[in-house]
Amino acid sequence: MCTQAKDTIRYNNQDMTICAAKEEGQESSTLSPLYVLKEKRGITLNPIQANTGNYRGYTCRWEVIGDTLYLTRFNSKSFRIYTFDQFMGITPSDEANAISGEKHYPPDEVHVKAEWFSGVIVARAYRTQNTEEKNGWELRFDHGRLLGAVK
Repeated sequence: MCTQAKDTIRYNNQDMTICAAKEEGQESSTLSPLYVLKEKRGITLNPIQANTGNYRGYTCRWEVIGDTLYLTRFNSKSFRIYTFDQFMGITPSDEANAISGEKHYPPDEVHVKAEWFSGVIVARAYRTQNTEEKNGWELRFDHGRLLGAVK
């Protein structure tokens, strides 16, 4: 089984990889706070996969600005869903492109407050000088607002 592509987060001027995102009250964790929104809204994604390293069909970039969590980039690895608005069902998916699979789209730059997420994000930074050294944060949120961070 392939290692799955992970979301990234910027916090405290540090770029990190999200290892887990666990919604308050849930026993299991996911790789993305966006998965929590997908489940809450009953969004059916079913993307056509571009590769087996990304079964979700997307990756996200998150940023803590002030004390608020924002989704800042939605990067689709799907032929059908390639913008955040399509993910949310605001605009229709590109069914014709899903058949041909010829187009690849740039990441969708967005600025969406993650009010749907209440829980913990565990993120780690891996320094290029020493792959064994790991550092990072456990970030706790309530409706997208940062409540606390533990290093």
